Amino acid sequence: LAARSIHVVVSATSLRLGRFEWRLRELRNVHFEIPGWGQRRGQRAVIVVETTLGRTTRVKVPNAVDGLMAAVRAAGVPVSRSGMDSWWAS
Repeated sequence: LAARSIHVVVSATSLRLGRFEWRLRELRNVHFEIPGWGQRRGQRAVIVVETTLGRTTRVKVPNAVDGLMAAVRAAGVPVSRSGMDSWWAS
């Protein structure tokens, strides 16, 4: 479990996901891609961080992001969410 976890910090001025860190004022959007209902067990969510300069960073995190999503939204950063479809749903 420890090998699959990632250090996350949301402060009044910054967001840190593992080895990546951004100032909140530099963020345009934080998008959460959540595994579909048939894929939840053992799958990881993907967080896509987009800066105001247009740079994007994708970070895989354990699939328990509701609290993180709420914290980022409460910090004033726009948040979006989508489901990741399974390969057999295409």
